[in-house]
Amino acid sequence: MGLDLSDKVEVFFEESVGTSTVETAVSSNVNLFEAKFQGAVPVPKKFAPSWSVVLRSDVAEIGGSKVEVSICRPAVAGRDGLSDEIGYYLSTLEPSNVVDQSTLSITVDGEGVSLKQGEDFWVNTVAKLRQTKALSWV
Repeated sequence: MGLDLSDKVEVFFEESVGTSTVETAVSSNVNLFEAKFQGAVPVPKKFAPSWSVVLRSDVAEIGGSKVEVSICRPAVAGRDGLSDEIGYYLSTLEPSNVVDQSTLSITVDGEGVSLKQGEDFWVNTVAKLRQTKALSWV
């Protein structure tokens, strides 16, 4: 893919139904992933924003179960239940450009909308999962 260790990515995985081998392994090694991959911790694919751009995806057999691993371009994460219009707007943002933004003001269908970081959007999926505690081990 032409990536090197300094490139930022998000990593998502999806295990065969009924298995959690990879999730158990990742949850036991969060600090290692953060140190080696600039804070990128692999998380279950169900948490990926719908607008995530997959750079590469492969299926591997790990511990007897099939696991799909997707390496994605970094993406701003949005609160569950946002409108399609707001989701589209968030999908156009570069995460590095919103790191220091506490609010984003946009207009949707002629109405002003204010989005708050930490409530409506996050710089990445791991930040969202940490703050919302949607995944206990991150």
